[in-house]
Amino acid sequence: NPLTPEKMKIAAANLCDREWDNIKYTENLPDWLKGRFMRITHDEMSLQPIESAQRVYDFLGKPIPSTMKEFLIAHTTTQEKGILNTSRNSTEVLEKWKSKMKLEIIRAIEETCKNVMDHMGYEPYQP
Repeated sequence: NPLTPEKMKIAAANLCDREWDNIKYTENLPDWLKGRFMRITHDEMSLQPIESAQRVYDFLGKPIPSTMKEFLIAHTTTQEKGILNTSRNSTEVLEKWKSKMKLEIIRAIEETCKNVMDHMGYEPYQP
């Protein structure tokens, strides 16, 4: 079954509709939930893993352990290759899909998820 724009729109709609529901819910929290959780994106964790982890620990009111910083450096900056390798260059992985996915599929996702992408500040992919 080849991946088609129509199939991708269905999959994207499922994911993006749930994300949109989460966004709308978190913008109208009851008072007792305000300040009790934070949103962090995969992009933030990939592009700035230590800073993002620091934000999480700060939110929890805890110091970030030096072992966590060491782990993040070791597992997000490596150049090692291998399918079973748990370490990756997180910035490279974040961008890799752009060279693997057909433009028509990307456009189908962007069209389906426009509201979420706009809200989160994502720009359409420019090849």
